Amino acid sequence: MMRNTDKLLLAGIFFWGVRSLTAISLPLYLLSSGVSLSVIALSKSIQLIIIGFFSFATGLFSDKFGAKRSVVLASALQVLYFFLIAHASSTAVYTAEALNGFSLALYNGCYEKWLHDEKESGFSRHYALYQKWRFLLMGVFVFIGGFFRESSLYAAGGLLTVVTVFFFLCRENVCRTDSRINVREKSFWFLRNFRLLTITVFYVVTSAMMVSVYSLWPAQFLLTNTKVYPGSIYLAAMIFQWAVMH
Repeated sequence: MMRNTDKLLLAGIFFWGVRSLTAISLPLYLLSSGVSLSVIALSKSIQLIIIGFFSFATGLFSDKFGAKRSVVLASALQVLYFFLIAHASSTAVYTAEALNGFSLALYNGCYEKWLHDEKESGFSRHYALYQKWRFLLMGVFVFIGGFFRESSLYAAGGLLTVVTVFFFLCRENVCRTDSRINVREKSFWFLRNFRLLTITVFYVVTSAMMVSVYSLWPAQFLLTNTKVYPGSIYLAAMIFQWAVMH
């Protein structure tokens, strides 16, 4: 019988792998459906801004309701994201990328906390396995998904539904924390640190401006009739990361 930690690792690795299925096909599908490149780039920037500014709030959600509920909700929002963005209208793209941002804000950190709190010892080993194999699977899924268009969106939504169920079936080892924490003080302490807030805003805004470069480059390769298949570059990069971590 599979251990709970192994099921959690498998679900986490496939979460990132399945999300990568549309890395190449999604922008091409949207462009062929009449959605402009500026709308795609702006929606991706909105996604990143939401991740940057709502990660703290979603951390409070996890503290109150548990890491498992946060991860299951994040995975369910990913399912909704893929089915919604398949409608390929400007409104659908903006709404879907906003949901994508909230999903990743919920997921980031909460999955690691869930894995850390597992009763089976060896978090460092488990986390290293998670990072190593998710890189490899992301490369494989990007390579495969680049050969398809709309079908890859529905495939990603369907597979993530299975991943969501898998997360739901995993057990959470709830670790009790001190209930005397002042939530109001915890929520707004960073506002009093102007330097930290300035750096955070600069990082989020700068990253949002660069999103069109690092998320749309595969589409640019194909649109300019570059001879090299971008999926092979991505796969090679992920294999390199896997080899280094191995």
